Amino acid sequence: MRQTTGIIILEGLTGLVLLIGLIFGLIAWRLVSGPTDLEFVRGDIEAAIESTRGGKQVDIERVSLRWQQDTNEFEIFAQGLTFYDAEHALVARADSAIIEINAIRLIYGDVSLSELHVRSGEFTFRRDMNGAIWIAGEEVPAVRPVQVYEAVSPIQYAEQTLLNVVENVSASAAVADIDEITLSEFRVVLIDEPLGIDWWLEGADLSLSREDSVISVSSSGQAFGNGAPERVDFDLEFNPGLREFRTDTNLYGANLFNLPFLAGATEGYSGNVFADLSVAFEVRQTGIEVLSANIVTDSGEVGVGDNSLSIGENDIVFSYNLDENSAEIDARILDVASISGEAVLQIEDFNDFIEAPLQVPHRITLQSSDLRMDFQPHFPGVWRIQNVDAVADLDINRRQLDVERLTASVGNAGVRAQGRLYLADEDAPEGDLPFGVALTASTSGILSPEDVLLFWPFSLGDDARNWVEENVLAGDLSEAVFRMDLRPDSLRDEKLEDEDLQLDFAFDNAQTSFLEDLPPVIDGRGTARLNGNSFSLDLERGSFSNWSLLSGHVSIPQFKPKGELFFIEAEGTGDVHDILQTLSDSRLQLENQYGLKIDDISGTGRATFTLQRPALSEVSYEDTVFSVQGRIYDGAFNNLFREMSLTGGQADILVNNNLLQISGYGRFEDAPIEFTWSDRFRDEGSPDRSRLLASGFVSPDFINRFGVAARTYMSGSAYAEIEALGPSADDFEHVDISLDFQETRLDVAEFDWTKREGENARAEIALNSTGEEQVTSVRFEADGVRFGGDVSLTTEGRLDRMNVREFYLRDELDLRGELRRPDPDTLELELSGPFLNAAPLLDGLIGASGQGGTLPLFGNVSLSADIDRLRLRNDIEATDASLDIAFIGPVMQSLDVSGVMDLDNQFSLSVTANGNGESALSANASNAGSVMSAFLGQEFMSGGAFTMNGTLRSSGQPSDVRIVLTNTRLNNAPLLTQVLSLASLRGLADVMSGDGILFSQVTLPLILDERGYYIEGAQASGPALGLTANGYILDDGEDLLVNGVLVPSFGVNSALGGIPIIGDLFVSRDGEGVFAITYDIRGSLESARVAVNPLSGIVPGVLRRIFENPDTDAPELPPPAEAEGD
Repeated sequence: MRQTTGIIILEGLTGLVLLIGLIFGLIAWRLVSGPTDLEFVRGDIEAAIESTRGGKQVDIERVSLRWQQDTNEFEIFAQGLTFYDAEHALVARADSAIIEINAIRLIYGDVSLSELHVRSGEFTFRRDMNGAIWIAGEEVPAVRPVQVYEAVSPIQYAEQTLLNVVENVSASAAVADIDEITLSEFRVVLIDEPLGIDWWLEGADLSLSREDSVISVSSSGQAFGNGAPERVDFDLEFNPGLREFRTDTNLYGANLFNLPFLAGATEGYSGNVFADLSVAFEVRQTGIEVLSANIVTDSGEVGVGDNSLSIGENDIVFSYNLDENSAEIDARILDVASISGEAVLQIEDFNDFIEAPLQVPHRITLQSSDLRMDFQPHFPGVWRIQNVDAVADLDINRRQLDVERLTASVGNAGVRAQGRLYLADEDAPEGDLPFGVALTASTSGILSPEDVLLFWPFSLGDDARNWVEENVLAGDLSEAVFRMDLRPDSLRDEKLEDEDLQLDFAFDNAQTSFLEDLPPVIDGRGTARLNGNSFSLDLERGSFSNWSLLSGHVSIPQFKPKGELFFIEAEGTGDVHDILQTLSDSRLQLENQYGLKIDDISGTGRATFTLQRPALSEVSYEDTVFSVQGRIYDGAFNNLFREMSLTGGQADILVNNNLLQISGYGRFEDAPIEFTWSDRFRDEGSPDRSRLLASGFVSPDFINRFGVAARTYMSGSAYAEIEALGPSADDFEHVDISLDFQETRLDVAEFDWTKREGENARAEIALNSTGEEQVTSVRFEADGVRFGGDVSLTTEGRLDRMNVREFYLRDELDLRGELRRPDPDTLELELSGPFLNAAPLLDGLIGASGQGGTLPLFGNVSLSADIDRLRLRNDIEATDASLDIAFIGPVMQSLDVSGVMDLDNQFSLSVTANGNGESALSANASNAGSVMSAFLGQEFMSGGAFTMNGTLRSSGQPSDVRIVLTNTRLNNAPLLTQVLSLASLRGLADVMSGDGILFSQVTLPLILDERGYYIEGAQASGPALGLTANGYILDDGEDLLVNGVLVPSFGVNSALGGIPIIGDLFVSRDGEGVFAITYDIRGSLESARVAVNPLSGIVPGVLRRIFENPDTDAPELPPPAEAEGD
């Protein structure tokens, strides 16, 4: 077969490829079998490394080429590396290294080091006091050492120092040609003589690489040594051509107080605070471009002298921007001592701040979204301030901070402030404040009292602060304006002056207490001002003990000296019971201690409350002066006096430390009155502690409440003035009542006395309650009437006794005496006096009324009286009279009357009940004429003895009376004179008009009923005349009928009457004579018609009846009383 040229070339190439593959296969087989010794190039490699070190000796024990299966790469592997300095002293060593050389230059026979990877060795990094840096014995000298005094400012010193480092590194042969150097698992000794660092790194890694013109160096390792952190990392980046340098150094787990280079800054401090520190900066030929530092701390304690501060976790970054000439401290996480949160502090013109700190003020700004400050125990709690934005000028030379603007949020309120803070002079006296504050601030939104107290130090105006803390319990504070001018010498007198501090604010929904035992004012709204040594508050509205407050004012003129007075005043409306109950539940104890019945008082009121007390936490009652003064509408005081209530009135009320007083108008039961009631409740036991003054027109029922039976006698109302005194509101022991009856009608039927309207009459009633007895003194005066006496009642209201000092009723009585009640069913009366008109009594007992001795009485009543003048009936009076009466219930049991009529005329009257509704009557008198005048009302008889006996009956039954007169003369009897004249007995008629006709005996049987007297068989006999009478006198003499017989010369004329048969024929009836004249009287006592039959005088008695007046009817007598038991 003929081969073409193309096939030949292809075969040649195929053979070449096979040859090369065979060669590489042999090489691979050799490398896989183990390293291939490169002894022939070891010297060249040492020379290359020495060249990078400036010719300083480097020794390598062995160099080989090996295959790295894990990376599938060839590498030159050096073992046993040692490094010497210029003096041939060992400065570093390494167990092994991986070396990369420049392959292109190797073709030309030049071994040039490209990369060096060193493992497991040791070298020293040192900076001496002159600023020279030594790396494994290789010096990087300073181009131009810089001294601090040569620099204009610390920043310039730092800039020039860093620029020297850049120059030194850029000029170093170590970075001239090498592309990458790495050190791994090295022990690196770090010595910085100026900073006092003497550390070493274990297991350290270091990498140096070049990319284009930029050289990067990074290192990390665990650090050991005095004050060393746990780990050190740093990254460097050089651009030798541009002379630029950037670094980022990190110290992890460093104890800040053990770091040598911070020894000066931490002098006087101690503790264990571990932190991660990072420092980064950029340097250009013009100087430091950017400088930043970051510190991240763990929690720890910092000792400052004998005190300690807590340090929490922090993340704080400091950065300096050269272009903007500003510095910023960004506390992203802040927890240092008492301050936590986050904040950003900026310092403008930072270069001036560092280079010329004393020449000009420095503008600083502070911003924070959330800042917490804990200054306890100087403040009560942790401050939380949000959205802080502050601008201030710091003047270090004048040692002051001028705050141009500060805005922040506290709770729900926004705060805006400006002012000045400054340090006190260095020569200020001991005890002065170390600072001064001149500050004004205002708020928008709502603050609570807790918010205000939170920013108020305990030691600043502590009295004012304590008062606010103890008494302002809740509320919404707004529109606050704060001004403080606190100088270093402001507290020399241990107090603030008013001009030192002023806080004006409005409040709403406030709850404020002014006394610890009174409820607080709630829902308060108004304005207030707090000064350094005073406080004032003006209330627009609020609520106190269910009262609606309309206004109020609180004034604390001085907090210091302690114990100065402060004042409270408030006006409101509400239920008076609520405010009194509130006061009673306080230390006043109006009800429990002083017995004031709060539940009995009601009404709607409007009042002003005032209080004055020392500004102390604990104040005694005596030092607390208060008052409640106002007006009550539709008020009531139940059971104010004698179970009577005061209602429906309008009254003024006053309550203070010693007095509760209510005065005004109202109705006392049914009486409209003007009143003043007061209670000095603290005068416990005083007999006049409680006082009631009242005046107005009162009804009879009202007067009856005081034990005076006015209802029976009084018509209409009387004007009364009342004063009641007692040891408590429900125990009036003394009551004075003055009554004016001018517009009142009084009727006393028992005495037939009437006072008409318009006539003057007054009464004074005094009630006194002592122990178990109540005494009512009564004084009454009217025209013709006077009464004065004392009525004693038991505690049950039962009559005990009555002492009558004077009882005068014109023409009726003038007495004094005593009434006693020895037991509940018995009354005993003892009376005496100049005069008593007993005619109504006698009329009721034995007169024509026919009551038979019944009166409206109950129980056992006895009366014993000694009367100088006792008027009987028909104006007949007895002197030296005695009167004894006894009743059982309404029935009179006995009556005994005795006395003297007409000088020596002794008389007596006795009525004794026999128990069957009848009473035995007996009377005797030595002058019958006076007695008859008293009972019959006419003086037609004189002299003679008087005897009366009879039976008195009750229940409308007629009474029987028999009167016997002896040796009495009848004269001035008009009707009898008229009869005698008509009978032509002119002589006897003349005698009747003169000395009178003598009757030896007169017998007068009478029957009495309610209409009058009935005469049945009356006889009178005497030497000159005899007569008989039958008939009646009724209706007080308006109905009269009496008839009978006249017997002239009665002794001779009636002598035949004693002869049997002849006497009956000629005399006819007892008391008549042989010659007698019949008569008849009809009509009334005022106009009687008298008739006489003369023929009857000359006929015998048996025929005399024929000639009597034929139209004369026998008187119709009342029916006889039934015998008991019929």
